[in-house]
Amino acid sequence: MNYFFGYTPTLVREVNWTFSLNHLFLFLVVCAAFAALYFGLHAKTERGKRITKLVLASVLAVFEIGRYIFFVLQYRAAVGSLAGFNWVGTIPFSQCGIMSITMSIILFISALKRTPSGTVMQFFYNLLFGVGLIGGVLTFTTNDNLNGWFSILHWRNIQTIVVHLLLVFVPIYLIKIGEFRPRMKNLWMIAVGYLSIGIISMTGSQIAGDNFAYALGIYVIFETVGIDWITIPFPWHLLPLLGAMMLLAAALYLPFEIYHRKKHGKDQKPIIQNTRFHIARFVTFIGGYISTLVLLLVIPQAFNATPIVSWLGLVCLVPLPILIGVVLLSWHFKGRALTRSMI
Repeated sequence: MNYFFGYTPTLVREVNWTFSLNHLFLFLVVCAAFAALYFGLHAKTERGKRITKLVLASVLAVFEIGRYIFFVLQYRAAVGSLAGFNWVGTIPFSQCGIMSITMSIILFISALKRTPSGTVMQFFYNLLFGVGLIGGVLTFTTNDNLNGWFSILHWRNIQTIVVHLLLVFVPIYLIKIGEFRPRMKNLWMIAVGYLSIGIISMTGSQIAGDNFAYALGIYVIFETVGIDWITIPFPWHLLPLLGAMMLLAAALYLPFEIYHRKKHGKDQKPIIQNTRFHIARFVTFIGGYISTLVLLLVIPQAFNATPIVSWLGLVCLVPLPILIGVVLLSWHFKGRALTRSMI
């Protein structure tokens, strides 16, 4: 059992899972598992789809909770008590960690709702696709989350593989069953998602002292690809990081947009919107988004150290409710614009 669930490394030497034959082997296994899920989960009835969502959500929840429990037990086995255990640092404040928890919750809600394709649900579906899927793909691209001192069949590595596989699979499954259609016009939702993750990750990083979602620096990325001579000072590294993730999201959405326009382009009717509310919506979102981003960049610089490693890091959460308010106000103006256009 120590081979599968043990707290101490079981291998004589570390296995290299990054850019190696092991990496290629794992990639092929993941592709095979993805294909098995895609063609194996083919429920057509609403009841079948709900059951599938509940199973997927439960698997994600079990693996995320199990991950936390494992680290707690591993620390206690090594130290003898939980004194000094980094409770906050064990919480998954990374992009994939946040999205796996979000995905589990959204799947549960979607399975229990009578109308799983509402406006709010579509917002989160876009986040699962444009943020969660990209996070899962990038993880398998670098493979830096696998522990080379443990067997590939060890709980830690199995948990990593399964969770990131589902991050990639679930959004595609939602497209398959017709509950989600990626459109370029919804890229603003992805921008909101990445900024929200930046705020949450920055908060967790400042409190725990860990570099969640590269909130404290992207030097790790450069070191992985052998260009560690590139340095971008904190916190300005967040701007090119946000830009790069948005470019990846745009590239991911583009083929679906092209397909949609080819199939439905001639059937679409223009929607005449009330100009005044449309402009108010645009100005509100752009101004609010930039203001929130500025706060994310400015607040950490007010600390006397980075990371500050104290509960004062909670101040970094201040931009999040502001961003939520901006989104809600923009939606309000959109509703007013469409309402006035129909009068």
